[in-house]
Amino acid sequence: MKKFIALVLALALLCSLTACVQNVPAQSIPYGKYLCYSAFSGAERRDGNGEWLRLQPGGKGELCITEEVAIEWELSGEQEITVTAPDGQYKGMVYPHEEQLMLAKDDKMFFFSMNGKSNYETVHVTEESLLIPYTEPTETDAPTETEAPTEGNYAAYVTDAFTERFEFDGMELEYHVPEIVFDGEGIDYLNEMIYGQLYEDVYQKNVEDAINEYGMPGYAYMTYIWGISEAYLSIVVTITYYASSGAEFEIYNVDLSTGQLASQTEVLAHFGYTVDAFNEKSRDVMGSVLFDQYATFLEEMEADPSLKPMFDDLVTRTTSDEYVSDATPFVGTDGKLWMVAPIASIAGADRYAQVIEFESYPISEAYLNYIAD
Repeated sequence: MKKFIALVLALALLCSLTACVQNVPAQSIPYGKYLCYSAFSGAERRDGNGEWLRLQPGGKGELCITEEVAIEWELSGEQEITVTAPDGQYKGMVYPHEEQLMLAKDDKMFFFSMNGKSNYETVHVTEESLLIPYTEPTETDAPTETEAPTEGNYAAYVTDAFTERFEFDGMELEYHVPEIVFDGEGIDYLNEMIYGQLYEDVYQKNVEDAINEYGMPGYAYMTYIWGISEAYLSIVVTITYYASSGAEFEIYNVDLSTGQLASQTEVLAHFGYTVDAFNEKSRDVMGSVLFDQYATFLEEMEADPSLKPMFDDLVTRTTSDEYVSDATPFVGTDGKLWMVAPIASIAGADRYAQVIEFESYPISEAYLNYIAD
């Protein structure tokens, strides 16, 4: 099973990356102590070193960077925050749903959260060689190819094998385990494998057992999407943590004509791509995603050139062979080629995972100009 772990993008970008995050009025910002989990000085990143911020009602509080000082804070709009301390003003963004915030002053940036940690995402890509044991077929039990579905003749090829909804501590929790509804050689085995991974390993152990043992579930939601293109079916399962907005993803690419899990090479060939061609285009798409999401940061960089080394590092890592090789293709709900790919982050860890529309994502002119220089 191929896996990569990544923390979320800088908090200043978090709102645009998670559809569930909504603006919240000032009075609902959680008061209390926020612990620093990551800090930058220029392009140099380090873990938090005991820094903290306390927000109190009435715009009062304390800040500890090198020493504890009294501060005043105010909100501009709905998410921009200004903290006034004896050494000057810190400006940043606050995300109440995440209980996280970022402050910046001069060339220094500090990332805080109430639990002293950042959110993260995990992506698991499942391929046939790791899950389906191979046995040499005999003349009597050799599998026969099942007729693949044709365009315009799609039924509901994926449905729920398990569904559970309940309220816990005032929060509506929901869990779905997918099942492939298609008569093909190997489909029963795939369904058993998926059910074992998602129901037994995720729901039973990390929801039911966790509530009984720890008093709270490990996961709040388990949902999925699926897409199909001729004989290729992809299921992308999102497993969201209870205590944060972090998530895990399980990706299953299936060749319905054989009933086997398809390799990435097979999925790409179906869409007319070789692995090398996919990697090269992925590099440009991933670079464009980075530039689009950091548009505000780029504007700030023009006014403050000291930020450029930090951004140069983001571009170098995002478009590196290491990151590009971790881009994972799948069939989207529109029947087109999509991917999950790592994008470099300035918050806490080196990268985070994002779902990207591969074929039609517009290549950023700013990115092309950047690499041309």
